[in-house]
Amino acid sequence: MKGSIFRHPSPLPVGVSSGYVMTVLGQLPINEMGVTLMHEHILLDASGKWVPPCCCSDRHLAEMPVKMENLGELSLNPLMSRDNCQLFDVDVAIDELTKYRALGGETVVDPTNIGIGRDPKALARIARLTGLNIIMGTGLYLE
Repeated sequence: MKGSIFRHPSPLPVGVSSGYVMTVLGQLPINEMGVTLMHEHILLDASGKWVPPCCCSDRHLAEMPVKMENLGELSLNPLMSRDNCQLFDVDVAIDELTKYRALGGETVVDPTNIGIGRDPKALARIARLTGLNIIMGTGLYLE
């Protein structure tokens, strides 16, 4: 379609068709992405979504830290736990992602956008310290 508004006049500098993706530390050839987690919130602030449980039997989960013992219950309602709505600890993220890297992981796509805790500087620090390629979300979170 000549002259179409949907056609870019020249190849885009990044994106799958260019052979590169943009990470928090710069361009990366797509053939170097390796084992990739496609949707992981490394840092997140979804505290605005937290709603105290209405049932007395669930209230204990509201303030309980996320643990192996309550993951089953939280999988049914992840926003029930205040702790599950807030991923602020960079050191915990580094520890967890270092384990992923040790198991052969190479890239993480973090869809966290503006409005729910995206932190480009922290993600760049995490990428440098873990050796991972981190692709960061770039849009706005809207409901």
